[in-house]
Amino acid sequence: MAGVATGSGREIRWEGADIGSARRQDEQREMEKKLFDDVMHGKWEEVAYIYKNESAPTKINPAGDTILHLAILMGNQDGVIKLMKLMEKQVKGIMENILQMKNDWGNTPLHQAAFVGMDNVCSFIAQHYHTQEVLQPRNKQGETPLHVAVLQGHKKAFLALEPVIGTCRRGVDRKDGGNTILHSAIFREHFDLALTVIQTYPNLLHYKNEEGDSALHILARKPSAFESGTHLSLLDRFIYHSIHVKDTEHPTDKKISRQDVQDDHKASDGNFIF
Repeated sequence: MAGVATGSGREIRWEGADIGSARRQDEQREMEKKLFDDVMHGKWEEVAYIYKNESAPTKINPAGDTILHLAILMGNQDGVIKLMKLMEKQVKGIMENILQMKNDWGNTPLHQAAFVGMDNVCSFIAQHYHTQEVLQPRNKQGETPLHVAVLQGHKKAFLALEPVIGTCRRGVDRKDGGNTILHSAIFREHFDLALTVIQTYPNLLHYKNEEGDSALHILARKPSAFESGTHLSLLDRFIYHSIHVKDTEHPTDKKISRQDVQDDHKASDGNFIF
């Protein structure tokens, strides 16, 4: 192996080492390209087989996505679940590790599944990887996967996640700004989903965000909430629950501060949240 001295002679650059490093980088790029192509064509067995190799990349594109992020974006729920089963069979424990990985936006694969409304994938992950790290991570906007499902109006994904998370809930799921999942459902005008949220968590009517707004305040500023009988029914239902939820069933209806939100985030790090 040839060595070339540079400068004073104390720094040595080994050409052989440079060649070896370049070769490894080329091999890594080729592996990433093959993984991408195999996912695009639904070759799940081949994808899983590649991950038997310890040098297989965990992130496969500049956005920091894992192979599972990419598979979810392809939109094939059965394919994603098949891939997860195959990879776990090939390398035990690999799925739980990948499910905790975040891309550049702080989204895990479960965030991604919730975002696109993959209810079957959400259900599979929640049932088989029932850990705090998988179910309750927050992205850079402070959103949990459950919150993302609500923001996107994916009722089936919400219903897939809620029973598992709901059985272990501690505290309130607020994103940055203090909005609860009920605030978010109304703000995005997902009124049908908002009804489901309030039926599940009537106490959320009493929580206020950093601006001092409750869900009812936001609803009152939505003209579309009064345009049809369905939406008027939503307002009626909200008022009914607001009257019938006892004061003792919710800790506070005071305006929440930014510090309160940060404290909630910290408090939920070791607990499940709703």
